Amino acid sequence: MASLVNKKLKGNIFEMIPERKENIHWKKNENGNIILIIKRNKWIDKLLQKIFNTPKQTTLEFDELGSFVWENIDGQKTIGNITGILRKQDSEKYSPVEERLITFMRVLKNNGFIKLYSKKNSNI
Repeated sequence: MASLVNKKLKGNIFEMIPERKENIHWKKNENGNIILIIKRNKWIDKLLQKIFNTPKQTTLEFDELGSFVWENIDGQKTIGNITGILRKQDSEKYSPVEERLITFMRVLKNNGFIKLYSKKNSNI
């Protein structure tokens, strides 16, 4: 499998524990899908807001799979645990489970929405 982040991970990716970052706010919409609320409050964001009238926050709506995964990212379950839960839900619907989950975790990590830990508790 491809590495989850640009740097090499130590150990098995399925033993990594994802955890949501505290500064990421989210809610559920009427369909039960997760909406991330991303506040744009860095100095560059504030400058762009003044110059180009950009929004102070943006939202990102997950589909059913993304919402299910986001709710299972609790700082306790490993990526392997979440994979197993997805397989039990509807493995045909989410097939190929492992590849889709790793891709989604990569997107979340690269955009700063989650942190990854090995079982030994070192932050990656």
